[in-house]
Amino acid sequence: MYPNIGHFEPMSISNTIQQPADRARGFISRMILHEARGTSDTQPALRRLARDYGFNYWTLDRIRRGKAKSVEAGLFKKIRDAYLSHCAWKLKSLAHEIKMERAGGNDVDADILAEAEALLAKIEKRKKP
Repeated sequence: MYPNIGHFEPMSISNTIQQPADRARGFISRMILHEARGTSDTQPALRRLARDYGFNYWTLDRIRRGKAKSVEAGLFKKIRDAYLSHCAWKLKSLAHEIKMERAGGNDVDADILAEAEALLAKIEKRKKP
């Protein structure tokens, strides 16, 4: 009677709630995306992140590849804090770049810098429990 549009699979509650291992994998992947200097720099970027934030390389690699079925709460919090610190570092870098553009006489709106600094303050506030 109706055309076959495809298989319908109802969503369960477990499909809608992201597990800590999946969230940790997302944090790690986004940090690698920001840190990597090219397509072949994934592993070295992961090594730099592990060194900079005090992680075991193999632990991060296992989570990133989806091999870890779960992530303990303490490790998840440490990964989340590292991600927020990484975001703050990137934001400070961008705010500095905006300041340099304005100092060089380029037309950069002052509200952009204010928004960047407000976002940085918000990230710093989230890092502290």
